[in-house]
Formats: sequence, structure tokens, C-alpha cells
Amino acid sequence: MGVHPGKLVALIGPNGAGKSTLLKSIAGDIPYTGDVYLNGQLIKTISAQDKATFQAVMTQKSAVNFQFSVEEITLMGRYPHFDHQPSLKDWKVVRRQNELLALSEKENQIHYSLSGGEQQRNHFARILAQLDSEYLGTKLMLLDEPLNNLDIEFQHKIMEITKDFVAKGNAALVVMHDINMAAAFADELVLLKNGEILTTGAVDEVLNRQNLKTCYNMDACVHQHPFLPHKVVYFQPLKQELESIEQASALINS
Repeated sequence: MGVHPGKLVALIGPNGAGKSTLLKSIAGDIPYTGDVYLNGQLIKTISAQDKATFQAVMTQKSAVNFQFSVEEITLMGRYPHFDHQPSLKDWKVVRRQNELLALSEKENQIHYSLSGGEQQRNHFARILAQLDSEYLGTKLMLLDEPLNNLDIEFQHKIMEITKDFVAKGNAALVVMHDINMAAAFADELVLLKNGEILTTGAVDEVLNRQNLKTCYNMDACVHQHPFLPHKVVYFQPLKQELESIEQASALINS
């Protein structure tokens, strides 16, 4: 399995499939067997300080119990880039990312007083601030369920920002539960179940009825979105109703 420059790769699969474990292994946060390379370098040989300038991780649960402000949380992303005091450039990065995530008016508010979705946006702003560096190689964004607690607008916004990030020659690996969001934004999918990779590849290759049925133990139909250039998935536990949907779809498309 590889995550290449210019690609957004989504990890999908049921609860307990090993998505977060795989992400944490790549991040170097938990022990693992085998080798993980980053920009051609064995990741175990890269210092945490150096790695922090081109790899950022957003975990599934990022609880902050201290009275840090929104501004301070975003500034944490700049820690790898200065020694003692943030520079004017660091503060400009913080302002830019908070504005991008619609947090400018909340910069002085205590982080844990925010709604769940606002906290999620604050952590994503921190990730963006960290990766706003002059490093010339491929930067890697590791996101574990970044769409948790977000409304529809910001689910799309965060995925659009991530797509823009990889379009600049960077890479992103994202754990996702919403298969249709993954289909809309990912370049490649990794389908996991019971700690194993069932299949990996381009979205259209991975998203088929048999793969989804094997992974999720539910019948599904996969169709082309009627207005957009990606697939949509409909899960259906009852075979009779699934056949009715497919028959109706065939009539519409005929």
C-alpha cells in the first residue's frame, strides 16, 4: 500500500476494521512490524522534529482540558517552526488558517467552550498551520475521521481544502465512515475488514457490489451520480427492495 504525491487516499471499512490502527502505525504513534517509508526515507530514522515539518496528524479524539484559546490551539501547529517565540510569519499563518475555517471571531474563546464541530475545525486549522512550511518535498496529512461533528458545509469545506492540499503535490490519508463522501473526494480507496486490507485501488475499482457486501455484510448498489462525476452507494439489507431499486434505476437510465 502506498500514498503517493497528489493523491487523497481514504481508509474505509466497518468499526474495528483497523483503520485508525493503520493510520497510527504510519504516523509512528504505535509499534508495528514491517517498514514505513516517507519521501523515500525509513520513517523510523527521521527525528520527530524533522518529521513535524512535513507530516501532521489529526487524531479521532483530540480532547483539550486546559484553558487554551482557539488562537493558541492553532498556534500549536507552528511549534515545529520556531524555537522560543513565534515570528510575525507564524502569527500570519495562524490568522490565515483560522479565517479559512471561519474561526477568526472566536480566536480569544476557550477551545473547550466551542461546539464539537468548532473544536474539530480548530484542530484542522492547527494541522494546516503545521503543514504551512517551506519544506520542498511531499507533505503528508494523516486525518482520522476529520468530519466528526461537522455540519454539511464544513464537511465539504474540509475535504475541499484537503483536495487543494494534495493538488499541490502533497499527499493525504484519511479515515472515513461516509462512503459517499469518500467516493466524492478520494482518488484511491483502501477497504479494510478485521485488520486486513480486502482491496485497494481507484475509487471506481474498489466500489462495487461484491466488495461492499463482503466488507459490510449488507447488500448494496453502486451507481453513477446523476449530476457529478463520481459514484454513489446505496446500502440495502433486503434483497427484494434492492432489486426494485436496480430495476427502477435501469428504467431511468434506459
